[in-house]
Amino acid sequence: MREIYAALAFYLDRTEYVEDYLKKQKTETQETVKFIEQNLPTENLRASIRARQRELQNRQKLRLLFDENFNQRIVRGLQLELPNLEFEIAQKCGLEGKSDPEVLD
Repeated sequence: MREIYAALAFYLDRTEYVEDYLKKQKTETQETVKFIEQNLPTENLRASIRARQRELQNRQKLRLLFDENFNQRIVRGLQLELPNLEFEIAQKCGLEGKSDPEVLD
């Protein structure tokens, strides 16, 4: 809460400075957008970015080892959200009943 009051006090003490700063930032943003639109091919940029993201997601695998008592609903939810999820359940790979330190070694 103290930070909020400090930010408000700063703004109220320096309103003109802050407003000038915000105008400058807006102008610089507009100039940057204009430059990009004039100098860089943006026609299919969004599609290219999404394709690249999908490509990276396909390469990145998340591998987990779940405890034998781990909630299977959570596992199923993770599978739905993370198609590249690879996992093992402790009891299925010979680690049933072992303590966490033993499993981590």
